[in-house]
Amino acid sequence: MPLAPSSTKRAAPWSPAPAAPVPPASPLSPAADGALKDAFLTQVKASKVFFYNTVVAQAYRVDVTPSKITFTFLANQKVPKQQCEDMKPFLEDLAQKLAGHKIPVAVTVTDAAAASGAPAAPGAPGSPGAPGSAPPADDATLREQAMADPSVQALFEIFPVEKSTVEEM
Repeated sequence: MPLAPSSTKRAAPWSPAPAAPVPPASPLSPAADGALKDAFLTQVKASKVFFYNTVVAQAYRVDVTPSKITFTFLANQKVPKQQCEDMKPFLEDLAQKLAGHKIPVAVTVTDAAAASGAPAAPGAPGSPGAPGSAPPADDATLREQAMADPSVQALFEIFPVEKSTVEEM
């Protein structure tokens, strides 16, 4: 009795799902600078999550205009600054796809003393332990202040942990 030929189907070779295409945007008006910045940062995060969380989120400031994108880092952020420099071609390509024209990317350093929000040196006026400084805030107030800080939010995006206590330093 002859055997009937078995019908074996070959599985199609695996290929990764194509990345979501970035729709070409029409040139944005100056009033849409905020929309361009939001779209740019969203696309960076969607394309390179690790780079976004470790470099972009740690930038002191990111300014996005239709004519230039500037990443500003503090003087002590040499590694994130260099990583951002290394990714300039990727960032410029992404910005061109979003805006419809070439947008140069610049990476700059700002003076830490001029940076608002930089912690004061111990004993400096207004720092904890300085003569005439305000008494320490309660735990709930410290928690609210910490959770509102963009640096803390970026840290918790990188390291999602349960927050138990907040201490003023």
